[in-house]
Amino acid sequence: MINQAEPTPNKNIIDAINRVIESKVFVKGQEAINLEKEFSEITGTNFNLTVNSGTSALFLILKALNFDKNSEVIVPANSFLASANTVELAGYNTQFADVDKSTFNLDPDNVKKQINKNTKAIMAVHLYGKPAPMDELKEISNDYNLVLIEDAAQAHGAKYKGSKIGSIGYASAFSFFPTKNMTVFGDGGMISTIDRHFYNNLRMLRNAGRKDQADDAEIFGFNFRLSEILASIGREDLINLNHNNNQRIKIAKIYSNEIENPNIFLPKTNNDEVHVFHQYNILVPNKRDKLKNFLYKNHIQSSIKYSIPLHLVTAFKKKYNFQIGSFPNSEYLTNCQLSLPMHPFLDENSIEHIIHTLNKFN
Repeated sequence: MINQAEPTPNKNIIDAINRVIESKVFVKGQEAINLEKEFSEITGTNFNLTVNSGTSALFLILKALNFDKNSEVIVPANSFLASANTVELAGYNTQFADVDKSTFNLDPDNVKKQINKNTKAIMAVHLYGKPAPMDELKEISNDYNLVLIEDAAQAHGAKYKGSKIGSIGYASAFSFFPTKNMTVFGDGGMISTIDRHFYNNLRMLRNAGRKDQADDAEIFGFNFRLSEILASIGREDLINLNHNNNQRIKIAKIYSNEIENPNIFLPKTNNDEVHVFHQYNILVPNKRDKLKNFLYKNHIQSSIKYSIPLHLVTAFKKKYNFQIGSFPNSEYLTNCQLSLPMHPFLDENSIEHIIHTLNKFN
C-alpha cells in the first residue's frame, strides 16, 4: 500500500535524544532555545518561541492579543478544527469567511464582507503549504485596523513574493506534528512574531505567567513548554527541511505534469510563491469517493481533508446556527477534495503507479 511515510529515527536523532538523557535536563533547557534560534532561518524573524503543539501556538497568540470579550476573528471555513477552536478557547467569537476554490485559501472579497464593528483579527491559513493571498489580506487588515495572524501549521519553509511565511503577519503559528513537513516525532509547535514586547508576553503565558523560574507570576499563564527531547529531534529534522520540501515540490511537479484525466482538477501554483506541498490535493467533482475506492483497490492510500467545513461542524453550528449554503466554496471543496500520497520518500515506481492509476480512472 502506497501511503504517507512514517518518520524513521536515524542515528543523528538517536544521538540527540541520548544527548538530552545524559544532560538530565528534560524541560526548560538549551535544546528548545537552540531550536528557536535555528528556526529563525525559516520564519525570517528573531522572536520565535517553542510550545507543546501547533494548537497551543495559535491559542497563545490569540490569548496574548487580549481582545475584548465580544471580539471576532475571521477564519477560513475550509481548514483544520484548531484554526477555529482556538478562537473560541481564547474567549472570542469565530466569524468564518469563504475560500477561493482554486487556491483553497481565504477569498479576500469574502473576508471584507464578514468585517463588522467587533472584528479584531484575520487568521490567514496557508492551507496544504500554499501561501494565502497575503498582500490583499494585509491591505484589508491595515484598512480596518485588524491584526493579521498566520496559521502556518502546514507551511514550514513556504514563501510569498520573496517573503518567508511567518514574517508577514503580526504573529504566526507552526505545528511539528508527525505528519508535518518538519516534525518532533510527537506534538510540538512554534510561535513567530515581529514584536519583541508581544514575544515577552507570550513567554510568560507559556510558562505559568512567570518571567523567569521564580514563583511569582505577573499574569495568569499556562504550561505549554516543549520538552527537551522533542526539541532535540526537531533540531535534527530542521536540518532536512529544505531538502525534504524540494522533494515534495519535485513530486508535485511530476504529478501536475503527468496526471491527465478530465475528471481530475489539479492544484495551482503561482510563480511568485513557494508552495511546500504539505498535501497534494486534487478536486474530483461528483466522483471523489469513487476515485478514493478505486485508488485503494489499486493499493494506493488517499485521504480526505477536510470532510466537514468548519461552519457545519456540530459545535459551531450549534453556537452560530450556520446553514448549508453559508459558505458554498468551502462546502464544495469538502465534497470534492482528495489528498494524494505526498512525502519526500516516494520512490519513482510508486509515483508512476499513482499517476498511471489516476489516468485510467473514469
